[in-house]
Amino acid sequence: MKPYYNDKWVTLYHGGCTEIVPALGMFDLVLTDPPYILDPSPQGRSEFCTEVKRLKTDDYIKLTDGFDVDGIMSGWQKHMALFNAFCFCSNKQIPDIMNWGISKGYITTLLIWNKPNVPPFANNVWRGDAEFCVHIRQSGAYFEGDSEQKKKVVAMPRLAGTEHPTEKPLDLVSRYVQIGTKVQDIILDPYAGSGTTGVAAKRLNRRCVLIEMEEKYCEIAAKRLSQGVLTIDF
Repeated sequence: MKPYYNDKWVTLYHGGCTEIVPALGMFDLVLTDPPYILDPSPQGRSEFCTEVKRLKTDDYIKLTDGFDVDGIMSGWQKHMALFNAFCFCSNKQIPDIMNWGISKGYITTLLIWNKPNVPPFANNVWRGDAEFCVHIRQSGAYFEGDSEQKKKVVAMPRLAGTEHPTEKPLDLVSRYVQIGTKVQDIILDPYAGSGTTGVAAKRLNRRCVLIEMEEKYCEIAAKRLSQGVLTIDF
């Protein structure tokens, strides 16, 4: 299994996570943004104000057809001594993901990314000024940070002009990396997209394994990872 990209901190694989993850070792944290389940509004926007009209039909389906919560997350569980995962999701996926964690007896928390700069569209839908992330951790898993870092609701502007339509802010991902890992820990992102988790890991001296199905996003991620990164302070 040859990496698409590899350096001191990050290894990127091109392929499907269900095939690649079983061949990997152990991880300290999963931090990922899997396909959402979304319905476009009549105005051609998703519930999060993503302009879906600009996506090709096949691209939209790949990003909005969801994922097998039980199968995928049970697979992650086999690769962690203590389960610890941040999983971005749509409103429709919250019950399944949270119920998975609760059924295992894990500490399960809903986090919210507030996007104050989204367009003020609300015709027949709620305004798309929030996205969600479920944090599931087993008792004893790494969980550090002060009261500012551990806010359940974090306000950060929505990104514009990115090369991936669902890219998350680097500072938001970096915040979760710091809360869920310590220096030299290993992070898995099985739906890597444009590689933001890998960039955050490098900035914070964590190791990271990325997996991405679409080669065009692997190219973008590899380019980002090959560039120098700056350290981050909160």
